[in-house]
Amino acid sequence: DVVSGDIKDIVKLTGRIEAQSDVKITGKIPGRVAEMKKDVGDFVEKGEVIALLDTAELQNQLSQAQAVLAMAQANLSANADSALPQQLEQVKSAFEQAEANYINAKADYDRMKALYEEEAISKQVFDGMTLKYQVATTQYESAKEQLRLTKERLPKNIEALQAQVNQAQSTVDLIMTNLDNSVIVSPVSRIVANKLSNSGEVVGAGYP
Repeated sequence: DVVSGDIKDIVKLTGRIEAQSDVKITGKIPGRVAEMKKDVGDFVEKGEVIALLDTAELQNQLSQAQAVLAMAQANLSANADSALPQQLEQVKSAFEQAEANYINAKADYDRMKALYEEEAISKQVFDGMTLKYQVATTQYESAKEQLRLTKERLPKNIEALQAQVNQAQSTVDLIMTNLDNSVIVSPVSRIVANKLSNSGEVVGAGYP
């Protein structure tokens, strides 16, 4: 009898199956491995945590950096919020008014002087204008000196204090980034084929 059916060609081979591509997962910062979440043969989803680095030292650094930042901010605020800036505005306004009075008084004085020299006005009138001009000049010079003194009293280190705040903030930001990087996640979905680090070991940045 003839029996119809499929012919199967079965070949038995021995060997090792290799993935088409390997992905080495490394840490961005050095540190001690606190916990390995996956082992060889485990399947890892993309974005899944595979290892945690110890963050005790980073937490201490963060606390110190935050304290430095708070102090820098307090120093900046103490200087920026002082009464001197408001006083400066008041003194500047008084100076501008004194300057305007001086300019007007000088113009009137020059005009009256020309008239007096032409004998168009009396000496009494000219003396009155001279006194007015002298008073305006004295007030103008006094206001100008007061403005100069007030400016000198203003904190000259505001920019330096702001730079200290910026630097302290950058340090805090960097430590926060390192804390984020202490959590190592898988960038792809794969099966763990090899593991070069174990819990408790110290690894360097970029070490798989």
